[in-house]
Amino acid sequence: DFVNFPSLGYTNVQMAINVSQAPFSHPLFKQSLNKALADNQVPPKYVELEITESMAMKDPELLIKTLHQIKQLGMSISIDDFGTGFSSLSHLQKLDVDKLKIDRAFVNEIQKNPNEGSSDKMIVQLGKNLGLSIIAEGVESEMQANTLLSYDCHVAQGYLYSKPLTRDDLHAWLASR
Repeated sequence: DFVNFPSLGYTNVQMAINVSQAPFSHPLFKQSLNKALADNQVPPKYVELEITESMAMKDPELLIKTLHQIKQLGMSISIDDFGTGFSSLSHLQKLDVDKLKIDRAFVNEIQKNPNEGSSDKMIVQLGKNLGLSIIAEGVESEMQANTLLSYDCHVAQGYLYSKPLTRDDLHAWLASR
């Protein structure tokens, strides 16, 4: 069930949806995605699908084909938990993705010492060199956020910003900003 942010007056909010291997590999995945968008009257440009790096390695040819079809619908795609799998750079370049999400394990390296985030810095640089946007997940402290900003990572999610919210709590949270 989608939240139709534009109908609520929020025109610059994107919803990210984690997609697991089973539904993604289903032959009717694209049709069910289209139906969910139509039923909820959500413009595709406000939806981002997140696939895991390990999922990207299971069937590369099917993945490339499916990602291309999803992109044609107008949605964006990110690779979640980036850096925890074993994808190659050549494989990454073939995927039609828009964003890399730095796994929280790397963000956690920046606990007390900002110099410990070398993996984060490397992933940000790699993503920028490939023309991808970067988002860090699991940001819990101002120090982590500031360190990531110094690496040129300007988008993050985590408890520093909000805990997971119900639909009603999300509406209230958005209204207060």
